[in-house]
Amino acid sequence: MRNLQIVQTVGSGVALTRSRIEALLANHDPQYTGQESEFTGRPTTELVADESLVLKKRTELRYQPGDDERWIHRTVAAEQELGLHHPEKTWVILTEDQQRIIANVTPRLQPLDQWIEDADPDVGLEVLERLLHMYIHAFFDKERQLDPGLSNFGTDATGTLYYIDDESSPTRGLGSLAAGMATWFRQIPWADATGGRRLGTHLRGLLLKALDDPHPMIMVQDQLRAQFAADSRQAAAIKGAIDALAPKVAPARPKRTLTEPPRYIALIADIHANIQALDQVLAYVDTLPGAELWVLGDIVGYGPDPGACIERLRDRPNTVIIKGNHDHAVALGRAGRGFSPLARQVIEWTLDQLSTEERDWLMTLSPKHEAGDWLAIHGAPQDPNYFNAYVYHMTYADNLAYLARHGIRWCVHGHTHIASAYYRCGDTYSQIPSGQPRQLLDSADNWLINPGSVGQPRGGTPGCEFAIIDCAARAVEWIRLDYDMDATIRAIHQAGLPPRLSERLQRGR
Repeated sequence: MRNLQIVQTVGSGVALTRSRIEALLANHDPQYTGQESEFTGRPTTELVADESLVLKKRTELRYQPGDDERWIHRTVAAEQELGLHHPEKTWVILTEDQQRIIANVTPRLQPLDQWIEDADPDVGLEVLERLLHMYIHAFFDKERQLDPGLSNFGTDATGTLYYIDDESSPTRGLGSLAAGMATWFRQIPWADATGGRRLGTHLRGLLLKALDDPHPMIMVQDQLRAQFAADSRQAAAIKGAIDALAPKVAPARPKRTLTEPPRYIALIADIHANIQALDQVLAYVDTLPGAELWVLGDIVGYGPDPGACIERLRDRPNTVIIKGNHDHAVALGRAGRGFSPLARQVIEWTLDQLSTEERDWLMTLSPKHEAGDWLAIHGAPQDPNYFNAYVYHMTYADNLAYLARHGIRWCVHGHTHIASAYYRCGDTYSQIPSGQPRQLLDSADNWLINPGSVGQPRGGTPGCEFAIIDCAARAVEWIRLDYDMDATIRAIHQAGLPPRLSERLQRGR
C-alpha cells in the first residue's frame, strides 16, 4: 500500500501533477545509482524513472511525521533562494509499508557527464562557461557552494542548464572548483590547452565581476597547480586555465644584487606602519654581510606612517616582500570579514594617506614565496586564502602535517604578532619553549617559524621583534630591540588615531 503526499514545489504554480507521479511509481521499477546504472550518485540512492520524470527517494532522511514536512519546507526555501533547480522540482512524502519516505520528482534532465564527452567542443565549452557562471553566482551572491561534478548539472530539451544535486553547502573556499575543473579536463577527451584558456578566461571575468579583486584568481591558480594530470593533454588544459587566470602580481623576489646565496635571511613581519621600529630593524639587518630580507606581510595598518614604510621597502635590494591581510584590504579599498572595528578604522584612515601608485603596488604583491624547501606566507600554510588563518596552539599540528604532506621543510609566517616556533619530529608535534632564542633548523623534520612583529608585538614585551636565519649554521635566532617608541606615539596622536594603538605599543600587547 502506497500513499503519496505532495508537499511543495520549487517553482511557483508549476508543480507536477499527482497523476503523473503516481503513474511513474505504478509502471516503473526502482533502480539504484552506481557503476551499472545510467545515473550517477550514492550507491544507496533509489530512483524511479521514465522518459520524462525522475523520482529520487531520500531514504537516509529519517524524521517524525510533521518534522519531515518542515524539513522539506526549509529545503525548498533554500532551493528557491539559490534559484538554480528546475522550477518543476517537487518534494513529496511517500508512505510505503507504514514508512514515510522523503522524495523529490523532477522532469528528466540529461546530466552533463552523459553527453559532453561526445559534444562539439564549442558547444561543450559554452555549457561549461554557463556552469561556471552558476557556480560563481551561488558562491558569491548566495554564499552557497555547489558540487561542480558534471553529473550534478543537467540540461532540458531547450538546452537550459540546471543544478541537479539536492545538496549545496556553506562556502569554504574555491578549492573544490579547481578540483572540479581538473576533473573536467581529465574526463573530457577534447579538453586541451585552448579549452583550458577559454574556461580560465571566462572564470577570470566572473571572479573580477563578483569581487573586483584579483586575489581569488591566485587561490584558484594554486589549487589548479596541485591537481593531477594523467597525460600531456590534461596537463596542457590545466596549464591553459592557470595562465588565463594569471593576475598582475609582482614577483615576491625583486632582482637580486647578491652574487651568491645569502649567508643570512632576516625575517620581519607585521610592521604596521611603524617607521621608527622598521628603521631600527633595517639598521641591524644592514650590519649583516650578504643578508637577504624577507618581509612576511602587513606593511601597513594600525600605525601612523604607511607611506614611509612602503618607501623604505619598495626599492630595497635583496628583499622578498609578500602581502598581508592589511596590505590587501588597503590595496582593495575595503576591509572584508575578520577585521576588528579598530582595524577597520585605521584601514579607512590609511586609504587617505597613500597614493594610487602606492596602493597599486600593495595589490601587486604576491601572497607567498617559495624557495626550495622554504615557504614564506603571512597567515597559515594550510589556508588557501594565504593571509586570514592563524598558526597558534590550536592549529599548529594541522599546519605542520600540511607541510609534511606537501614536502615543505620550513615555513616562515607572521599574522599572530607573537614570536614563536612549532616543529614536527616524526610523530612528535611541539612548541619551542619561550626563552630559547636560537634553534638549529635541522633538529626537526618540519618547522613553523614566526619572527614576531616589528611594529606591534603582542607577546607582552614592548619593542620591535624579528628573526635572523643563519644559512651557514642552519639556525634561527629571535631578536628584540628597543626603538624610539615615543616618536611613534607622538605620530599616532598627531594623526588623530585611537589612543588604544599607542597603549598597545607600551604594553607590547
